[in-house]
Amino acid sequence: MSHHAIVTDTGEPSDSSSASPRDLDAYVARIRAGDDRAFELVYRALAEELINFAVSLLGDMAAARDVVGDVFIDVWTRHASWAPQGGIHAYLFLAVRHRAINALRDRRRHDRAHRVIAFTDEIPGMAAPALPADRALDRAEQINVVLQALARLPEARRTAMTLRWRHGLSIAEIAEVMGIHQDAAKQHLSRGLRTLKELLPDGIE
Repeated sequence: MSHHAIVTDTGEPSDSSSASPRDLDAYVARIRAGDDRAFELVYRALAEELINFAVSLLGDMAAARDVVGDVFIDVWTRHASWAPQGGIHAYLFLAVRHRAINALRDRRRHDRAHRVIAFTDEIPGMAAPALPADRALDRAEQINVVLQALARLPEARRTAMTLRWRHGLSIAEIAEVMGIHQDAAKQHLSRGLRTLKELLPDGIE
């Protein structure tokens, strides 16, 4: 299957899928047997989420699309022997993270850019209700302050928080993606949240 068969011109999934990421492991055997329909279903179910995760690591939509496309191409190229450890969801997030880290290293090596972390979803303890129009600017400014504070966190805490509260991964999946024990993942989350709150000025809740 070609790259163009996997990724549309905009880099977004060609259509939506009702399959839940947690139910996709049943497709592994079909993919191993060469079922391109099963492969496309997995792509449509997870591609957008994986692209968003890659953007949070790379700060570049085009690069994120390339990383995710390359991951799926690699899966299809060796589909006959593909055996995702920890399930499809955790496997693909881990693969995207590895490729994104390599892309960042290449970027730094050639002095082309700096890493930018984007994180705009609500964080526990900082959820905001719907705001009237006259307060929208204030909330946008608060979000910008949160983004700046998050960018100051150590990489491991920042990644754990992104995986947990933006992408909804479980503690076990976060540990699998980051290559750490579950207790360590919990520590990154709790310490990251505590540090983030300490970095935020009074008045942001």
